[in-house]
Formats: sequence, structure tokens, C-alpha cells
Amino acid sequence: MPTCAARRLEETGLDLAEMATEVGWRALHVANSLSFFRVFRSRLDAEALQARVTMHIAGEPEPEIFRNHCNPVAGSGGA
Repeated sequence: MPTCAARRLEETGLDLAEMATEVGWRALHVANSLSFFRVFRSRLDAEALQARVTMHIAGEPEPEIFRNHCNPVAGSGGA
């Protein structure tokens, strides 16, 4: 089974090793769902990160995430 970082690279094309990791985990409760996650901070801006993910998805024969899940960043003017 791949590590979390390897899986992130596989799904998004982003390398979490290039990012700063905040300490600890966070939780989000919405309706009947509970999600746990870690926060990673990139030196790249949101538009550059979105472009990397979009390029990665476009190059995958069977992407695990799809373009419609990569919504434009608010205020970025993205498509």
C-alpha cells in the first residue's frame, strides 16, 4: 500500500515533500460525514497548483480524480 505522500503524488501530481506540513490533524464535520486531514503549505500560488493538478490529470489514462473536481480558485479568473 502506498504512503500518503506517494498516493497524493499519484492522484494529483503534487509532491507533498516540497511543501511545509502543519503540525497535527484537523477534522471537519458536515452533515453525517467526518473527515480528518492534514494541512500542507506550498510556496506556489493557488493558480500554479491548480495548473499542475490539471496537467497531471490530463496526462493520466485513467485519472483517479477528474477535472470537474478541480474547481477554479475564487478570484483567480480560472476556467
